[in-house]
Amino acid sequence: MQRTWDQGSWDEGTWDPALAQMVDKIMKIHVALNLHNLDNRQQLAKMQTGIDGCTNNTDITNPDPPLADCQQAHDAAQAQLNAIDLEEKKLQDMRIVRDQLMATAMSKHTTLGSCVETKAKKANDPGVVTKAGFELASAPAPIPVSIGRVMNLVLTHGDLDGTADASWNRDKRALSYEVQKGTDPNDASTFKPDQTATKSSCTLIGLTSGSKIWVRVRAKGKDNSTGEWSNPVAIIVP
Repeated sequence: MQRTWDQGSWDEGTWDPALAQMVDKIMKIHVALNLHNLDNRQQLAKMQTGIDGCTNNTDITNPDPPLADCQQAHDAAQAQLNAIDLEEKKLQDMRIVRDQLMATAMSKHTTLGSCVETKAKKANDPGVVTKAGFELASAPAPIPVSIGRVMNLVLTHGDLDGTADASWNRDKRALSYEVQKGTDPNDASTFKPDQTATKSSCTLIGLTSGSKIWVRVRAKGKDNSTGEWSNPVAIIVP
């Protein structure tokens, strides 16, 4: 009987190169999860494929963790994603209705203001305007030069894992740019300062690979004046 190198000493058996190569080949097997650049649902789909592939698989006995635990974790995450999608759809519908109602209300407010203006002019009395609860227009003031909103923010994968590169349109009035990262584009409280950039680009480091982050940027000018935040942009960290 021939033995492999891990089954006996040189004195007890004979070296079998074919079996030794097979053992060496097995030792080099690695699982590739390939979760980078996938959104939450795509990641769960890969997880379900793995659960299905291990179910009733005679090569995978007593899997750790148990497949029931894996399925439970998968279903809980998927249920939460479904709930979030539903709430986001409701929120989107509510915003549409809000914009419609605001447009109607402001149209009527503008028309009422025009009516008050006509009455004041007819009476030749500016006090009619303020008495009606409106503000009296004054001579227009010079428009100050203000910092604009950062436009065309783009995120790309960095050269190293856990990094992301950001770039945006340069504002000639800006002296620097504030860069923040967050987890929810609809909740400003989740955004935290990351760095201050002096150019219209930067690299975010120390990020968690496979996580999804949102980034926003705003310009800063003289006297610490600031522009509006850019639209948040998301990326899956490599």
